[in-house]
Amino acid sequence: MPARHPLEIVDGSVLPDPLPGDGPKPPPSPPLTMPVRRVKRFHGEVALSEPRRPIPELTKIVDEVVGRLAQQSEVRLSVTLQIEAEHTAEAGLPDDTVRAISENAKPFASRTSAGTRSRRLRVRDSAATGA
Repeated sequence: MPARHPLEIVDGSVLPDPLPGDGPKPPPSPPLTMPVRRVKRFHGEVALSEPRRPIPELTKIVDEVVGRLAQQSEVRLSVTLQIEAEHTAEAGLPDDTVRAISENAKPFASRTSAGTRSRRLRVRDSAATGA
């Protein structure tokens, strides 16, 4: 086998023999693995686009969001519905409407962590509160 000599290029420059990078290549380093961050909490809040007809949007929210969360075995799930209405006329809500809303709200009373009942749906007299 002939002896290896530096290679001469046409312009007169000389390259080393073997060329840099021609030797054995080191094994590729393993890719860096970043720890996977898992989402642990979800909080969503939405203003309904048609509050006078809430059922279609509420149904979609329950089906597509609440339902998916409820399927998880180790999820503490809480869903709160907040309703806010303000009568724009000076006279305010009629007495029969206030009475009906108050009566209709009774079945929706919730239990606090201490086990006592608390009314969460209530009609507030904004004139009396100064609001």
